[in-house]
Amino acid sequence: MKKNHYLLFIFCFLLGSVLLWGCGGGSPGSPGSKGDLGTNVTITEVTHDYLDEDIQWQVDIVQDICTGGTPEDFSDDFAVFSFESTPLNPNSTRTPGNIHVGKYTVEFFPMTLGAPPIEKLEAGGSGYMFTIPGNGTIADIEILVLDVGRKVETSNAIIQGLYTPQRIPVQYDMWITFSGQNDYGEDFRLQWHTPILLADYDNC
Repeated sequence: MKKNHYLLFIFCFLLGSVLLWGCGGGSPGSPGSKGDLGTNVTITEVTHDYLDEDIQWQVDIVQDICTGGTPEDFSDDFAVFSFESTPLNPNSTRTPGNIHVGKYTVEFFPMTLGAPPIEKLEAGGSGYMFTIPGNGTIADIEILVLDVGRKVETSNAIIQGLYTPQRIPVQYDMWITFSGQNDYGEDFRLQWHTPILLADYDNC
């Protein structure tokens, strides 16, 4: 009986992963902003930028050697976001303040049993500051989500046998959290998440 329950759980999990795969702004992790802002901020589009290409969330964690002994191109992974802000009360005499995002975090939650942990990424300061209009849109906001160092640490942990995932590619649930304040000093917070796959994807 326990075995049947376990198989049913695995089936439901895999089905859910397929349904979530490739989700953008409409993913379950993007319901809208939190905070008394007078406006609702949503994520309308997210793409995965790797080696200047828009690809699915398949993350290469091993740098292969191509024919002729040349190392394959290997780099950090980025996400490119588009945001939309809609006033909660369009008839209000008070214009919603612009929202200044000054920090974001990226967290990785293993979905594959035996997968190694990935260190949380935190970024902030003037280099990561951008502004979402209180009523309008902003696009092409690119942020770092997974650097080469974390990718190599993950692959080494598997290759050296420190962790033994039950399957490859290894699946994680990636959560990105943006935070900041608007013009009136009110706090802002917005989250987005998507399943991602990590493996040795040959880009030679």
